[in-house]
Amino acid sequence: QRDIFIEALTVKETLLFTARLRMPEASNAEVAARVAAVVHDMGLQQTLDTTIGSTMRRGISGGELKRVNIAAELLGMPK
Repeated sequence: QRDIFIEALTVKETLLFTARLRMPEASNAEVAARVAAVVHDMGLQQTLDTTIGSTMRRGISGGELKRVNIAAELLGMPK
């Protein structure tokens, strides 16, 4: 899972980047609102300013990383 995300980005930056890729026609406000909703649903508010990290660089925990991964998938509004 760690190799999916850029280790130097924060959780917020990662989710915004992912949302912009998955919602190309959406405005910045719509993207920000969608990210905020998913962050709230996944309980990631405390980790927004923490970097993803890697095996060599401390970042979020394994459980938080799993929730970020799920949040990134939810940003595409799956059916």
